[in-house]
Amino acid sequence: MAAGWLISFLVSLSVVLIALIAKELFQRKTQENYKPTETEFQTTKQDLFLDDLAHFTGNDGPIYVAICGHIFDVTRARTLYGPGGEYHVFAGHDASYGLATTSLAPNAVNKSTEDLSDTELDRMREWKSLFERKYPKVGKLLDYPQ
Repeated sequence: MAAGWLISFLVSLSVVLIALIAKELFQRKTQENYKPTETEFQTTKQDLFLDDLAHFTGNDGPIYVAICGHIFDVTRARTLYGPGGEYHVFAGHDASYGLATTSLAPNAVNKSTEDLSDTELDRMREWKSLFERKYPKVGKLLDYPQ
């Protein structure tokens, strides 16, 4: 009776050890084959002026969008911010005013936010908070149109 219990215990222990070893080997193999995403290859931490930011529209590289004086790499959301995307108007621009006023008009980018209402300023801050959670920060917009 004692031998049967011991055999069951040893078999169970062996199964657990094999599972742990297999998991460790799989994780190592996954880390060795890790390939950075498109964004990780191209994001360079840098502060930019609006004229420089204008080059990052996704036509031939990464997509940057600025909000509240901070620049974010939104390349991973290319379907939204890239050419043909619903928010492409913001690509390569300061989107603070447009996001605050929920406007996708081309004249709602690179625009001063000094005349926004308190509600619009709150909305702009909410967008900035969302961007901070979702996208890597590239740097600061040096000529942020406050």
